[in-house]
Amino acid sequence: MSDALFGIIREFEGALEGQMRRQREENIQRKREFEKRFLEKELELAERENSWKKDLQRREKSVAEKERYLREEKEAIEREARLLKGEVDPVKDKGVVEIAFGNEQYRCLRQPTRR
Repeated sequence: MSDALFGIIREFEGALEGQMRRQREENIQRKREFEKRFLEKELELAERENSWKKDLQRREKSVAEKERYLREEKEAIEREARLLKGEVDPVKDKGVVEIAFGNEQYRCLRQPTRR
């Protein structure tokens, strides 16, 4: 009877070891699949981030160009307003007087006087 019992126990141990080995292999396979999906998601996120950064840089460049254009337009309008008013900015114009009569504009240079 003990040999039969030992045979049943060995059979049970063999089945249990086989089941544990399959379970370990399944766990290893699941872990590999998880790591693979994780890496794919990381790559996808990195690609999206790069795309967003490129789009942001393009938009920032566009905004900077528009700001520069608007700043130049503002300066041109201010110069034209000063021209129409006959005002002079000694720092910017350095002795230049601009006078407007109707649609005609005149620019006069003032000569520095020596004493």
